[in-house]
Amino acid sequence: MIDASRHWHDTCDIRRIIDGMELVKLNVPHLHLTDDQGFRIESKTHPELHMLGSDCLYFTQDQICGIIDYAAARTIRVVPEFDMPGHATSWGASHPGLLSGPPCATYTIEQRWGVFDPTIDPSNPALYELLSDFLGEMAALFPDSFMHIGGGENNGKQWNTNERIQKFITENNLKHNHGLHAWFNTRLAEILARNNKTLVGWDEIIHSGLPKNAIVHSWRGPKGVAEAAAAGHRVILSHGYYIDLNQPASDHYGVDPLPAGDALAPDRRELVLGGEATMWSEWVSPETIDSRIWPRTAAIAERLWSPQAARDVSDMHRRLAIVSLRLDETGMMHEKNRTSLLRRLAGDMFAPASPEVLALRMLSDACEPVKQYARGRLQLKSRLNPLGGFVDATVPDSASARDFNNNVSAYLEARKTDSEKAPALADALRGQLAEWHQAAQIVSTRLAKRSPRLKDVAKFANGVLYAIEQTENALLVLEKAPSEVMPSADVKATCDQQLAALTKPSRRALPERCREIREWCFICHRTD
Repeated sequence: MIDASRHWHDTCDIRRIIDGMELVKLNVPHLHLTDDQGFRIESKTHPELHMLGSDCLYFTQDQICGIIDYAAARTIRVVPEFDMPGHATSWGASHPGLLSGPPCATYTIEQRWGVFDPTIDPSNPALYELLSDFLGEMAALFPDSFMHIGGGENNGKQWNTNERIQKFITENNLKHNHGLHAWFNTRLAEILARNNKTLVGWDEIIHSGLPKNAIVHSWRGPKGVAEAAAAGHRVILSHGYYIDLNQPASDHYGVDPLPAGDALAPDRRELVLGGEATMWSEWVSPETIDSRIWPRTAAIAERLWSPQAARDVSDMHRRLAIVSLRLDETGMMHEKNRTSLLRRLAGDMFAPASPEVLALRMLSDACEPVKQYARGRLQLKSRLNPLGGFVDATVPDSASARDFNNNVSAYLEARKTDSEKAPALADALRGQLAEWHQAAQIVSTRLAKRSPRLKDVAKFANGVLYAIEQTENALLVLEKAPSEVMPSADVKATCDQQLAALTKPSRRALPERCREIREWCFICHRTD
């Protein structure tokens, strides 16, 4: 799923992503085309929708036909999404009367992120005239049999405060807002059926009257999959595949649409169609989206095409590095754009291959961006927030951090089982620490003075320097001590406090943690 509403991604972006999908055997780009932040598709029956709801950033129908043909030549199908009844601010920009707010309300597309109040009014007969026109037009434009209607995250506030809607609920014996939502979905399904389309929607569309051929797209997890399949609906899983949340590839690789040991009957298991990686675009620009999609999505693709027994994470990472190179050769920008971004952060006075830029790259390689929804708690949740900072130059799955962690584990194990091997491993750790020490020192002393955008990164680099010094001291102590000797509980508690302080993200730099810092400190107090 590619969200073109919150941050705009044009035809070139979509075609490039389709090329990457072909390489890793993903077969459906799901285009999220309407949301509070934009109505990104041209309508010829109701041109006011895109003219007033898009900031002039939308796909023309000719461009959509080009994308569909481009995908079809690669045996890939395209599924559109038009989000309703919630996430509907962009609909209200041109048709405020179709939303559920006060009669005099006006709407402009949102610049912020979140769940907002504007919601389509299912009790308004004029709504279905417009939807019959618009969805019929879209059905003719998109040949695929699936059409996604969103259906998620309706907070119900406008429905609750609208007396006419509450009266409609009572008169039609719908009982509550969920009953009204169910009634609305049934009307949508009828419109789509007339156009030979199958309704797809997020978990919230599930209700007893939902047509059996409707497909449930689960973002809330295995429980949602089981509930939908038990009710006889086909299901797509996205929970665990939210690539915008910056989780490592190993986390995604461990998620299966049909987890081992599930309680579904065999005929219900067949209803699970597969999974979908979702690229919500709150925190990505055209320059950074590739680094959030690739190469981790290749691991998701392998999971979806592989048996449950394929679980070798180490070998997955080995092969993922090779696939990353192939993606680069295919035209993906996950590496190229990172290099450009780091050079700009360092400043124009430094050449791309200068020691300063290489040092910044090494520090960036060792860091990961904040996970889950933490960035929204640390920065302004708005399209007006500029992207392209240090956090945007980090990758969600640090290979150098992973290698260092493995070497730490090997060293601690060798201390107990192979005393002759331990010194060589300790020397290897010192070599890695020395490289990071030099990189962090260059960033904190030379780069930060020349580039104001790296001021917060310099503070982070100073934390790395402190952690390296503590680690080197810990190595000296451990080498002199017997293998069974480990630090006391007091030492461990102190290390935990230092770790918490060192890995607290900066509001500007926003690296969640340097995973090496965590392991450097753990050298002092790990007991396994």
